[in-house]
Amino acid sequence: MIKHFIPLLLALACLAGCSLGSEKSVPQVATSLSFPSMNKSYQPIANLPDYQWWHQFHDKELNQLVESGLHHNPDLHIALANLEKAQGELKQIKLGWIPLLNLYGGYSTNPALGVPGGFYGAWPYYAINIMQTYTQQKQAQFNVSYHQAMVEGARLLLIGQISSAYFTLLAEKEQLRLLQQLETDVKKLIDLSRRDIKIGLNNTIDLDQLIVTEKLIAAQTKPIEHNIVVSQNALRYLVNLNPGKIHSLKSFNHIDFSQFKPGSLPASVLANRPDLKMAASAVKRAHTGIAVAYSEFFPNLQLDDFIGEAHLPDSTFEQATDAYLNPSLNPKTFGVISTNKSAYKASVAEYIKTVRRILQEVDNDFSANKRANEQYLANIKAEQSYQHKYELQKGLLKTGLISYKDLLDSKIYLDNLALSSNQAKLQLAMSLVTLYQDLAGGYAAQQEK
Repeated sequence: MIKHFIPLLLALACLAGCSLGSEKSVPQVATSLSFPSMNKSYQPIANLPDYQWWHQFHDKELNQLVESGLHHNPDLHIALANLEKAQGELKQIKLGWIPLLNLYGGYSTNPALGVPGGFYGAWPYYAINIMQTYTQQKQAQFNVSYHQAMVEGARLLLIGQISSAYFTLLAEKEQLRLLQQLETDVKKLIDLSRRDIKIGLNNTIDLDQLIVTEKLIAAQTKPIEHNIVVSQNALRYLVNLNPGKIHSLKSFNHIDFSQFKPGSLPASVLANRPDLKMAASAVKRAHTGIAVAYSEFFPNLQLDDFIGEAHLPDSTFEQATDAYLNPSLNPKTFGVISTNKSAYKASVAEYIKTVRRILQEVDNDFSANKRANEQYLANIKAEQSYQHKYELQKGLLKTGLISYKDLLDSKIYLDNLALSSNQAKLQLAMSLVTLYQDLAGGYAAQQEK
């Protein structure tokens, strides 16, 4: 009789599980057609996850650092190990569909076994809750998807961290060079002031002020030198190396970050972001968990068959077959169902929260990048204007209309403008890296062999 129930059990399991973790279990969140802060200058890029945006800077050192990080970073290895663990759990559940095969051999006078005496044989054994195994397999599949997205998220974060640390390193080196140039110019002015004091053309008050300025400039170089070490060590840590130097021939002054204007639509960003993929998989996993709990009410199916030979009193062929349906009703299952329903509600709320956070982050990124561009360009225009004045003053110096000391005053002011422009450029670089990262750029790009 039980063989007639097996197709029915399979049909019920399929019917109950066909909607497990479906797209309907993931809430639909209304989004706008575009980001409010993204203007027409930001052009959408197709297949952003496959786009190696850091290659635009034509810097071999940066490219090598990113590739090395994607091969050797410990956090990425941890994420990959967790993915392998999830895949192993899925494989373990899939293997649960295969019957067991027990082999026996020995001696027994147990009456319940018919006093077989010496015997040997095989005992195929199959005990399964079809609904439970099916739902657990679906849940494990969503868990694998969750950890696959986690690996993608680790790659995305790593690319952003390496790029940020690298550009910071270049900017700090340029900042140190500009400060040293400023210090040199101030020292020249101090020497001129001392000469003027000797001949009575200047007073010590102005000289004291210049000496204070020189000492303040020298003091500023110390944290920058420390920041250079920190940036180098951060880069080497991200590529799984011990602290040390990072050698780059690229000058921060030669990189134009203002020309890059990546864009994307909200729907594309949400489809590409690994953290939202994780949230969606978590919703499906939790939704399937409800069915896993309900599957406790589904009857267990047990099939076994002993095939062998017994030796008392004569050698005889023996075969014994058993088939059972074991339904059960455990009251605590109702508590498990309630718990899993609450977990599903929490995962839905977390999914909605993740959608809102992503949209907020990206819109803020467009605004930050736009303002950083404007600030940087304003600094550059101011520096260029004053550079023009400085060039004119060089001509005036040759004709004797101004003193070399006046020219040095202008040079020092120009040095300070260059320092401000360098800081504005670093802010622009950081805003661009953050924008690419939050647009989910580059994490699916193929690594160079």
